[in-house]
Amino acid sequence: MPGNVIRMLVAGLCGLLLAGPSHAQSCPVTPDSDALRQIVQCLAGQDCRRRTVVEGENLGPGCDNQIEVWSWHANHRAVAIRDRKMCLSRRKSAPDPAFVHGLLLPMTPLCGVEDPQLYAAGAGPGSLWQDAWDAARMRLPADQITLVINPPTLRSQTHLHIHIVRGNGQGFPAADTILLDDLAGVWQAAADFARDKPWMGGRNYGIAVRRRGERFEMLIEAGAPANSRNPEYRYSIHED
Repeated sequence: MPGNVIRMLVAGLCGLLLAGPSHAQSCPVTPDSDALRQIVQCLAGQDCRRRTVVEGENLGPGCDNQIEVWSWHANHRAVAIRDRKMCLSRRKSAPDPAFVHGLLLPMTPLCGVEDPQLYAAGAGPGSLWQDAWDAARMRLPADQITLVINPPTLRSQTHLHIHIVRGNGQGFPAADTILLDDLAGVWQAAADFARDKPWMGGRNYGIAVRRRGERFEMLIEAGAPANSRNPEYRYSIHED
C-alpha cells in the first residue's frame, strides 16, 4: 500500500481517537501546558503549527521544531516520541551521552494520572505502561529503564505522558513501593495504594516503574506539597 495512503488511514484513525469518549475529563489548559496535546493533534493530521514529523534521529539544527517519532503502539492508539530535553542536552558544551528521554503519549484526550478513564474497567488506555516499556526496550537495557508519570501538582503538561528515561540508581522508598507481576494493573494498584492516604487525595501522586528481577517495582509518590520534586527528576538521569 503506498505510503501516502497509509498516512491518510493513520490520520483518519487518530482523528477518531482524538474525538474521545463523551465522558473525557476536562483538562485545565494554558498555552504553556498545551504543547503535548498540540503534538498529538499534529500526528493525527491536524495543524502542526510549524512542526515537522520525522522518523530518523536528529538532535542538531531544527530539533526543537521536529516531532521525532520513535514507535507506534496499540494499533496507533499510543506513540513514543523523543522529548525536547534531548535537544537541549546536545547543546551543552559537554553533553551526557547516557541521557535518554522519551515520552509515551496516548492519542486519546487524557489529562494525566487523575483522569477517571484510566481506572475504568476494560478501558482502552490500559496498555499504556506496557507500550511505554516496549518503546523503552528499543532504546535502553531493561535494568536501566525507569518509566514515570508525574503528579498533577508537579508537571508542566496537561496531556497524559509517561516519561521514558534512564534511571539514576536511586532507591525507591520502601514505604511507597509495591511489586507487580506485570504492567497491566499499574493504574488500579496505584489507586488502591493511595485510597487511605489523605495526602494523595484527588489522585495527587506520581508513579515510577522499573524492573526488579522477574517482577516490576512500582513507586507511588505524593505530589506537592508533600514533595517539591517530581519523580521524573528524583529517579532519572536528567539534564537541567
